[in-house]
Amino acid sequence: MSEKFPRFWLKVRQLKWRIILPIRRIKALIRAKKSDLHADPHKVYWIPTDMIKKSIYRQLEGVPNTALAYGTIKGGNWDLDTLPIEKETIFISAKNRFVDGVKWQKTKHYTDTLDRIFYGEMVFGCKNKEDLEIYFKKFDQLYETIKKHGYKTQRELLEGDGKNYVDDEISVHIDRVGHYIFSNGAHRLSIALILGLKIIPVMVCIRHAEWQSFVNEILAYAKINDGHVYQPFIHPDLKDIPSAHGGKRFEIIKKHLSHNKGTLLDIGSHWGYFCHLFEDLGFDCYAVESAHEHLYFLKKLKIAGYKNFKIIEQSILDFDEINFFNVVLALNIFHHFLKTEEMYHKLISFLNRTNMNMMFFEPHIFEETQMENAYRNYKPDEFVQFILANSCLKHSEIIGKAEDGRVMYKLWQ
Repeated sequence: MSEKFPRFWLKVRQLKWRIILPIRRIKALIRAKKSDLHADPHKVYWIPTDMIKKSIYRQLEGVPNTALAYGTIKGGNWDLDTLPIEKETIFISAKNRFVDGVKWQKTKHYTDTLDRIFYGEMVFGCKNKEDLEIYFKKFDQLYETIKKHGYKTQRELLEGDGKNYVDDEISVHIDRVGHYIFSNGAHRLSIALILGLKIIPVMVCIRHAEWQSFVNEILAYAKINDGHVYQPFIHPDLKDIPSAHGGKRFEIIKKHLSHNKGTLLDIGSHWGYFCHLFEDLGFDCYAVESAHEHLYFLKKLKIAGYKNFKIIEQSILDFDEINFFNVVLALNIFHHFLKTEEMYHKLISFLNRTNMNMMFFEPHIFEETQMENAYRNYKPDEFVQFILANSCLKHSEIIGKAEDGRVMYKLWQ
């Protein structure tokens, strides 16, 4: 019927969505407010494609449609019954089709869907074999469009047509540890994976109650620390939380690296910001953190980001298991070791025994009140000379300034 009168039925769909969508949005906002959700339930996130490793490609009990689930926080074990994304039939069949050149009729997705139609079920809007052939033809067309023109959000596709009223991005959930779980939009996700797209737009439907509880702990921490955390978050669901430092230090360091592999030591890693980023570049990272509060967040964020960096749960002054690193990060940390005579000599010992190719160093502000009664206190250039005199490093240069104006140095052999 819709194919005989396309303009009429287009108007019907437009009217329907202009009525239904605002109601759904209001309900989602009410759910989000009642549950103290930290984010806009309708926000579109661009997330790394490789963060979607698991799938629940079906509706959850008590949630009849993902379009009705935005802003939901849900406890229980719903997030445990997942399937690796690469084992989803639709993904396997799409790979058979677009990578191996197999005809749709010979794929499991085609035969499974045809069987369901044969037993009277309407699947993907298809009620007979002719409808199914049209469906797969459109799948081919979608693949060619994304391959040729790139991936666009639904709003980008609909802008200019007066039709930007549909919440229809790829839908994901977030499980108890912060992992993304695919839930809807299999055609677009399959194509994105096959084309090797690095990031895709998604909307989050359900967040597990345990993840939201962790987010709330972060927000509580920020509230008692002037409204921000120390460093930015890498996890997309946390990126809107303000931080004292931005990404400028990372960009400065990355620009002055001679290679993107090897071992990297981050002294005073806090919640692991640099280890997340440098692991993505290709480094084998070691995060040094001795504060129990910071270790709590560091470990949880490592799991949420699917990271493999090692965590050293002690002061670097007492760590001597590894004595060589390609890169050492000492950003606004060494001045803490100048406060007592014992730590001062331990710092010299650490510098003496550690072999490294280069160090990126950010000194403290010499006039800080915390250094008034310190055993030693150095101005930036003096601090650099102290490090060079007590380590294997021989050269230094200023490479930039952080957002707060502190000078950053590169030291190397």
